[in-house]
Amino acid sequence: MPATGGIPATQPVSGNVGILGTVPVSGNVGISGTVPVSGTVAQSSGVAATPVRIAGVIGASVAQLGANALSWGCAIKADDDNTGSIYLGFANDITANAGVSTSGARMKAGQSIGDLRVSNTNLIWLIGSAAGQNYVLIGV
Repeated sequence: MPATGGIPATQPVSGNVGILGTVPVSGNVGISGTVPVSGTVAQSSGVAATPVRIAGVIGASVAQLGANALSWGCAIKADDDNTGSIYLGFANDITANAGVSTSGARMKAGQSIGDLRVSNTNLIWLIGSAAGQNYVLIGV
């Protein structure tokens, strides 16, 4: 138990829990069941939870995705009908060469990478192994 009398980070809570005043929370909070809320619940990050969907085409040149704020993160999927692979990275030095140190994370046709915890889509860089590789990104 912390010195302030709070609940340890790994302590499960069940039953009725009353909160008076402001409770700052950082990290992940898992909630199971129904939680009645009265008053205002504010998101302090300043980023609205607006869904983002990007459908694009990538070729053999590295490209940065456009700017879209995310409050949670995103997932990206290579189209099922792609003839090559798409490589994902977080800098403009990624290559489409599987097995080398500069290679991005490879997505073959139909494969996806989920749970990318990024705050903005412009932190993602893509390159294709050939021209005309389609992808879809969804995020919140």
